[in-house]
Amino acid sequence: MNIALFVLWAAAGWCGNEPRPVPWKPQRDPGKPQPDPWWWGVAGAMGGIGGGLAYSNAWSAGHLETAVYAALTCVGAIVGARIFTTFAGAVRGAFATPG
Repeated sequence: MNIALFVLWAAAGWCGNEPRPVPWKPQRDPGKPQPDPWWWGVAGAMGGIGGGLAYSNAWSAGHLETAVYAALTCVGAIVGARIFTTFAGAVRGAFATPG
């Protein structure tokens, strides 16, 4: 594995997710946009690294040095980030206090 791939997967995971508000938690002010919490990006980066690793292990073709392979593993990183942030949002919503 290459450290550049881990950085690429973390960046794809950070940028590939969107902060989603929990639907069952009431918003403070519906007319005002809520601030973007930094931990959505961290959760997306962790999910991106996991998704990139899973994708590269599932479809390892033995040519880790090509740019096409790195770009294809970003697909796994984005999917992994979306799945991880969805679960993180569900856990956060389950333990969040209303109001």
